Amino acid sequence: MVYQKEYFLNSDIKGDFDELWSIINILREECPWDRVQTAQSIKFKLVEESYEAVEALDRGNYAELAKELGDVILVSLFITKIMEQEGRFDIKLVFSSLIRKLIERHPHVFGKKELKTPEEVLQNWEQMKNKEQDNNSSDKIFPSLYLAYRICEKKVNRGDLKIDIFELKNKTLELFSRLFDEVQLKDKEVSYELLADIISEILLNLVMIALNFKINPEEVLRNKVKEKFK
Repeated sequence: MVYQKEYFLNSDIKGDFDELWSIINILREECPWDRVQTAQSIKFKLVEESYEAVEALDRGNYAELAKELGDVILVSLFITKIMEQEGRFDIKLVFSSLIRKLIERHPHVFGKKELKTPEEVLQNWEQMKNKEQDNNSSDKIFPSLYLAYRICEKKVNRGDLKIDIFELKNKTLELFSRLFDEVQLKDKEVSYELLADIISEILLNLVMIALNFKINPEEVLRNKVKEKFK
């Protein structure tokens, strides 16, 4: 159902999808700011609103979380409307693609495949996703710490990477020793390239150690920074 502008002036809001989609259409037609936006001009709103939702969730502010999730949905639907007006795709394609993906990625629910544990479900999800697209196609935009975590996690779930915690410990201690040897030597010019290489190796090892204990390094570092620098 499509609602006209008069409906929102004279009716109680039900909070259903048709109302929201109708408002987006009205704003796109009648609001001077909304009318001139492009997908490129508002694309980073997806990131901004998502982080604000994460922040509300971390604070346990569920009323605020509801509002922030609404903003995430709004930006997603607004971009969908722009794509529809440009003749690229419509909302039906967005929803049908999502529904099809959920069915295909859950063969243990909608099919006969047996996956009994969360770990088996996740491994199957990653394997199916890897078959469908280039593994690195959507990862490159992630923050670097989370990028490292997700790539390693995917490789572990597919069985392409085995984490040996004791080997990682020894390698990381060796790297720390090399790092401090370099910076403590007097009368020696410090090589930026060498230090950058050592530090990046240390960070990657720490990410894999965190992954081994199911710790998201992006999240715990974010929390630690907020704790230390209030």
